Amino acid sequence: MSYMVVRGGDCDIQRSTVPKIRGETQPAGQRTGRTKAYYAKKAIQELLEEQEDYFIALSRLEEKLPGIPLQEVVKKIGLES
Repeated sequence: MSYMVVRGGDCDIQRSTVPKIRGETQPAGQRTGRTKAYYAKKAIQELLEEQEDYFIALSRLEEKLPGIPLQEVVKKIGLES
């Protein structure tokens, strides 16, 4: 079992965290000089962003709103070349 404790905006990885995750973050931390907590925070942020996108898409489907064509999105965010 693994768990993470969040206190006052800081994130602590406890000893019971899945060993594989600790093993993956330690070498990365040594290479970059960043802490395991840094990588945990980044992972949580990415997960929340992905979930937000998912729920927006799900909401559009449930409300039977029309999809947005990829070409229109590319044009709106300025990625046209």
